[in-house]
Amino acid sequence: MTMGNATRTARFAFLLACVVFAFEAWAQAGTVRAVTGQPRAETTAGQRLTLRVGTTFTAGTSFETGAKELIELVLADGQVLIIGYGSRVRIERFRFDGESAGSNVLEVVLAQGSMRFIGGAIAVKQPRAVRVAAGASSVGIQRGGEVDFTLVVDTTADQAGVLAVARGEVSLTTPFGVIGTMTRNQVARWQARGAPGPVPLASLPAILQAQVAAIQTPQASGQAGTVRSVVGDVSAQTATGERVRPGVGMSFTEGTLFFTENDARVELVLSDGQIVMLGPKAIVRIDRFRFSVDATRDPGTSVLGVTVLNGLMRFAGGIIAANQPESVYVIAGDARLGVLREGGVDFTVGVGVTGEGTNALTVREGEITLTTRGGGTDNVPQGQGATWRDGGVASVLTSARMPPAILADLLSLIPSVSPVQALAALPAVVVSPGGGGGCVGSPC
Repeated sequence: MTMGNATRTARFAFLLACVVFAFEAWAQAGTVRAVTGQPRAETTAGQRLTLRVGTTFTAGTSFETGAKELIELVLADGQVLIIGYGSRVRIERFRFDGESAGSNVLEVVLAQGSMRFIGGAIAVKQPRAVRVAAGASSVGIQRGGEVDFTLVVDTTADQAGVLAVARGEVSLTTPFGVIGTMTRNQVARWQARGAPGPVPLASLPAILQAQVAAIQTPQASGQAGTVRSVVGDVSAQTATGERVRPGVGMSFTEGTLFFTENDARVELVLSDGQIVMLGPKAIVRIDRFRFSVDATRDPGTSVLGVTVLNGLMRFAGGIIAANQPESVYVIAGDARLGVLREGGVDFTVGVGVTGEGTNALTVREGEITLTTRGGGTDNVPQGQGATWRDGGVASVLTSARMPPAILADLLSLIPSVSPVQALAALPAVVVSPGGGGGCVGSPC
C-alpha cells in the first residue's frame, strides 16, 4: 500500500468513526414513559429538556432527579430504566439495529443514587454489548435471557453501594473486590476497607430497603403497587380476605388493607410513583387504584382512593396526584381530603392521634381541601395544618400553632436521613476471597 493510499484509508476510517459517533449521539435512544415531579435532563450539546410523558432523548443525555422525583425510560430495544430519588444517570452510548445485531451497544452510568435495570433486546440477546457502571464499580450480565436488577450507589461515601438482583445472572466488580456470580433474589453491598459481600436485604437500614424497593414498579396488570420497606410487626388483608405478612417487594392490589402494630412502619410505592407511608398503630386501605401511564393526555383513566381508619399516614403524590388531582381522594375519619391543584403534593394525616380522638393534618407541599361532616370545606395550603374531631368543625392552623405533641407525631414520618447518608453509615463487610452470592430475608 502506498503512503497516499494509507493516508486516505486512515482518513476514511476516521471519518467513518465520526459518522458512527454522530449517529449514536443524535439518533433517538428512547422515550420517557413516566415522570414524577420535575426532574432535569441535559443533552450532550448542553440543551436542557423538559421531561414529560412521551419526551424523546438521544444517547449522551444525562438525567437528574430530586428527593421526590422518579423517571421511567424506555429505550428503542425495549430496555426499561427507572431512575430513583436523588439520582444522576447518563445514557452514555446506545445503538440498536434489529437486523444487524453486531453493531448494538448499551452503556449506562449511575453516578449517584438508585436505578433499576430491566433488560431489553440487547441485554437479553447480546449481554456482552451491555455495560452498566455505578460510580467506580460495574455490573456485567453473565448470560442472555431476562435480567432485572437494582443499584444504589453513593460516590461521596467511599464508593459505597448495594446491588439487588431480581432476575438473571450478573457479576459485580468494585474497587474493593469482585463477586463473580449473583443470581435471582441475591443482594450484595460494598464499601471501602472491605470486599463486596452478601447481606440479607432485611439487615439494611429501612431507607436503603426503600431505595431498592422504590423502583420495583409493578409490571403485571392488576397490581396497584409494591411494599417498599417494612419495620416491625406489619400485616395485610387482601381484597379476598386473605391475611398475609408483607415483605419488601411484595405486590398488592386495590382493596388491600394494611395494619401496623406498636413501633411498626410500612412504606408502599404505587405504580405511578405515589408513596404511602404508615406509622405505628395504623390501619389503611388502598380503596381504588387505576393508572394510565399517559395520565396527562388521557384524563379520566386514572383514579386513586385511600382510607385511613386509624393512625398516621404520609401521602407523597405520584403521577396521578400531580396531573389529575381531581382523581385523588383520601378518607380520614369522617373527613374527605382532596388535592386542590396540579403539581407536587406531600401531606401527613392522622386519625385518632390523641386520647380524645382528635384527627390532624399537616401539609408539607401543595394545597389540600378538607371537607368535614360538621363544618364544610377548608383549604389547607403548604406550611399549614388542621385539627378536627368526627362530626365537628376543622380548625386550620399554621404549623407553629399546632399542638406540639400532634405535630411531632405527624412529622415523625418525614425521613431524617437520606439514602446516601444511610449507605455511608454502614460498616464495611469483609468476606473471604472467592466469596460470592447474597441472600434475602435470612442470615447468609
